[in-house]
Amino acid sequence: MDGTDIQGGKSGSWTLQLCRQIVPVIVTMIWPSPWPARTLIVAAGKGGIIPSKDHPRDAARLMEIGRQPNPETVAFRHPEMRHPWNRQDPVLFAETARCWFEGKEVPSGFEKL
Repeated sequence: MDGTDIQGGKSGSWTLQLCRQIVPVIVTMIWPSPWPARTLIVAAGKGGIIPSKDHPRDAARLMEIGRQPNPETVAFRHPEMRHPWNRQDPVLFAETARCWFEGKEVPSGFEKL
């Protein structure tokens, strides 16, 4: 169902301890330090009643941080993809990764941020 049918991991893999590790990063907005690798950042743009889209301003901010050591870092938004879009459209995900690794343009449908 459009990438929103993802099942949980093994029973018991979603623990309170794991949640305590993840949530502070999300709610405190601790941004990463700049990193040296050329990076493609993709924000999923499809939302609706299921809160499955990313925030383009966050992707743009990550791009700014990543460009400090590597100006080839870019960010895009895809309005028809949900998070996690690798499950919604695995072929598009693979094609996008291949294009990025080979230094080609990403497939159509992406909007540069």
